Amino acid sequence: IVLNIGLDLGVISPTLFAMMVLMALATTIATTPVLRRLSPS
Repeated sequence: IVLNIGLDLGVISPTLFAMMVLMALATTIATTPVLRRLSPS
């Protein structure tokens, strides 16, 4: 949502918007495997 506002206001470029969205997706996807390895089971 914040990225969309920044893009609409012209604060960030479409290229930067795409990079930040991909980074958010990558960190979200990577969180589960990392937490599984770190949690004691």
